[in-house]
Amino acid sequence: IFYLTVVNSILCFGQETIIGASVHYGYQLPTGDFQSVYTNNSNIGLNFNIKLPSNITLGLEGQFLFGSNYKDLSLLGNMVTNGGFIIVADNQVEIPAVEGRGGNFFLEAGKIFSLNSKKKNNSGLHIKGGIGYIFYSAYVNADLKALTQLSGGYSDGYNKLESGLSINTFIGYTLYSKNKLINGSAGIQTIYASTKYAGTIDFSTGNETNKTSRSSLLIGPKINITLILKRFKKKDLKSDGYFYD
Repeated sequence: IFYLTVVNSILCFGQETIIGASVHYGYQLPTGDFQSVYTNNSNIGLNFNIKLPSNITLGLEGQFLFGSNYKDLSLLGNMVTNGGFIIVADNQVEIPAVEGRGGNFFLEAGKIFSLNSKKKNNSGLHIKGGIGYIFYSAYVNADLKALTQLSGGYSDGYNKLESGLSINTFIGYTLYSKNKLINGSAGIQTIYASTKYAGTIDFSTGNETNKTSRSSLLIGPKINITLILKRFKKKDLKSDGYFYD
């Protein structure tokens, strides 16, 4: 009896398996090495997720990071004049804008803790974490046809591309409604990034690329909307062959 009670409490907490796909938006503040060169960024992405009857969750997520500004135009080297512009073909003037862009891909696992001890439902406090791969670089918003200095593969020497390990956490509230119409979550996401610069030569300085490991955090609110793809309602244990004294 004790064994069956334990199994029942572990496997049947939420009583339902839910398979879903989510879209999200987040706004993130950088700290650490990212903060020294990038401003705040936005984050949009997709997540394929499964919630088990025990309220354990598993997921695969991909994110696109964009919208930050690179603080220092010195990454373009001597192309930029003291006035902050570039002289391009036909002696025209181009004022460059440099944006931070990147991606983050990871696997995650977590658990939903019901806030109502009397009703073991599918919604509640959601704590999860994951591990994956992140990359981030500086993208020059300019007319690259006129800006011949960045034509061909030369732009790769100026983009400050860095990549490496990401560790992702999320703490918030997840809702799977009974009417199946409103499903999603809201909370705080933190991304820890341990990255190194790519390439061998930094074109802005002419020196070898600094390969020192860089540590950064991206933290901020995240909201996602979930589309339920499939729900499996767990049957009564007695009908599955369990017997009680």
